[in-house]
Amino acid sequence: RMQLLMARVQLQEQRILYFDRQLAELHSQVTAATERAASAATEIERIQEQLKSLASGSSPPTGPGLVGQPDVAQAIRQAMRPALELALEGSRKDADAASKAEQQLRAQEAEVIANLAGEQSRWNGFNARLDELERSLPTR
Repeated sequence: RMQLLMARVQLQEQRILYFDRQLAELHSQVTAATERAASAATEIERIQEQLKSLASGSSPPTGPGLVGQPDVAQAIRQAMRPALELALEGSRKDADAASKAEQQLRAQEAEVIANLAGEQSRWNGFNARLDELERSLPTR
């Protein structure tokens, strides 16, 4: 009985290690997804600020030949708007994808945590049975 329980304890230890490694990997993936979502959110804010700046005309493009030519500056702003709106749409899609990936990874992480807790509980049970067997053995 003792040998059988020892084999079961070793198997449980392997299972615990497997879930622990899986949890560590998921944690790093969650961190990466969170960083991608934050980066996309920052990019969205930056593009929105650029669009506001274009709409208000507060910072017209300057450079050689543009000073004193408001029509050229306005034309440049109008040409930039579609590109910025396209970039904004892409950044929003990236943010949504990163957010969904993060949610899925967090759900997987919760599942692995539950599995790990169950395996640790089994391991504790096997250890308790080993302790009982050890106490029941005659002492020499």
